[in-house]
Amino acid sequence: MKNSIIQGIVMIVILLFVSSAPFVITTSLEGVEIEYAMMLELLKSVPSIDWLDRIDAAFIERMVRTFVLLLVAMLLGLTFALVLGLFVARFKVFRLFRGLIEMIAIVPDFIIIIFSVVLGVQIYQWTGVRVMSFMPDKNTAHFWFPVIVLSIAPALYFLKLIHVRFLHISGEDYVRTAVSKGLDITTINLQYVYRNMQPFIHAELTKGLSLTIGNLFIVEYLLNVIGLTHYIFAVKDFQATLLGLCALLIIALFVFLIIKFVLFLFRKGLIYE
Repeated sequence: MKNSIIQGIVMIVILLFVSSAPFVITTSLEGVEIEYAMMLELLKSVPSIDWLDRIDAAFIERMVRTFVLLLVAMLLGLTFALVLGLFVARFKVFRLFRGLIEMIAIVPDFIIIIFSVVLGVQIYQWTGVRVMSFMPDKNTAHFWFPVIVLSIAPALYFLKLIHVRFLHISGEDYVRTAVSKGLDITTINLQYVYRNMQPFIHAELTKGLSLTIGNLFIVEYLLNVIGLTHYIFAVKDFQATLLGLCALLIIALFVFLIIKFVLFLFRKGLIYE
């Protein structure tokens, strides 16, 4: 309880600092200056913010769009990593695929995102098939392409984690005992490997979610997704920035809890206690 309170206070301080940074940090010929008086003035204005007046239908729509994008991308990336890391890892072809993934993982995320956009444009020029759209409408291309691009980072991160744990757990005595009993590979992977891998996945969910949120700013900006990050960038106002970051924090919390619940259902449905 004490640690949760401390983490909450630290998070609030970080949100206030990040929200006020663009307005209190100025550059000039003499260098970078911090206007502490402006920072105090902004902090004093926080209690007087009309939160309900700023939360309109357009803001709720942005929140829902960002929430769906973040949730589906996380679920897609985690599912891809689990399927590939648990059930495909035993095949020899996975070794070649793993080498390709490790090479891609070296490349910074923003370069991968930009390359994905360029690749989407090239596919349209070569085949005439529209796999992406920059128009902020509700067509399929405008939804699924940002989701796929955003899911790359968590997929690579969790795949690397799952593969390392898979190699470690596969050498344990209880796994060898299960193999000697003649159990099929799927049962061994679920009942022995995944069961002992699950605590590590839960522990790294926050790291994978933070990577995805960092890429969310790039994806929504480059692909013209009208979400919360677009609102934070477009409205140059301290109160709006603070409101957008708080809403993004709430969305991240809900996504985290939903993924934990999905993993809980997966364990209860397929793993024998």
